[in-house]
Amino acid sequence: MSLFSTDRRIAGPPGGARTRGVGEARRGSAHERTASPAAPSRRRGRGPSAVRAGDLAAAVHRVEDFPKARRPVVAIVGRSNVGKSTLLNRLVGRKAARASRSPGKTRGIYFYETDEGHQIADFPGTGFARVSKRERESWAGLAEELFAGGSVRLAVRLVDPRVPRSPVDGEMKKYLEQRGIPTVAVATKWDRLSARERAQATRDLEEAHGEVLPVSAKTGEGIERLRREIRLRMQGKEVTSHG
Repeated sequence: MSLFSTDRRIAGPPGGARTRGVGEARRGSAHERTASPAAPSRRRGRGPSAVRAGDLAAAVHRVEDFPKARRPVVAIVGRSNVGKSTLLNRLVGRKAARASRSPGKTRGIYFYETDEGHQIADFPGTGFARVSKRERESWAGLAEELFAGGSVRLAVRLVDPRVPRSPVDGEMKKYLEQRGIPTVAVATKWDRLSARERAQATRDLEEAHGEVLPVSAKTGEGIERLRREIRLRMQGKEVTSHG
């Protein structure tokens, strides 16, 4: 199965409008998206060339673009428009990746620096982003290259709590399990749900994905807990049983 070569429409939340795919976007510039950051990031080293959390380490569109010095990586994966880039900005504490209302804007694998000694890799969204067959196959090859290389220590699987049983999310879970990649399941945009909807979503999500961390990049709810979970996992200390 090659999840990143999928090209199909996924039903949106009940009662919501179906989101349309996007045409091929301009490649090259440093991840064209924006979002609300959390706290200021710190620099590593001294001088104007010091590395700061949120700095773009690599924009990978070909195998040759992967960073030469492979460091431990946290992969951010999920359906198109689930909020990967917005969450990434919260985690690194600055506007590193530009978020878009239109799905499919991430057109490669983008590596960002952190203060924790690892990098975060933002993947193209799975599902219905409309791109050429050649580009979808390219994404699949890049994903296989990275996951097979051993540098991905953890994958943060983002799921939409309004669509808890998305087939694409289930396929992503299986895809990572087959490759032996530890994962943390995270429900995004939690602020959009009422108390009653949260209770139902929690039951549905846990049934489909096991334990799930609910977060809101907009309000900051659950972000510190997720940061702590990632930190402990990267240190080899598994403290929860997320699927």
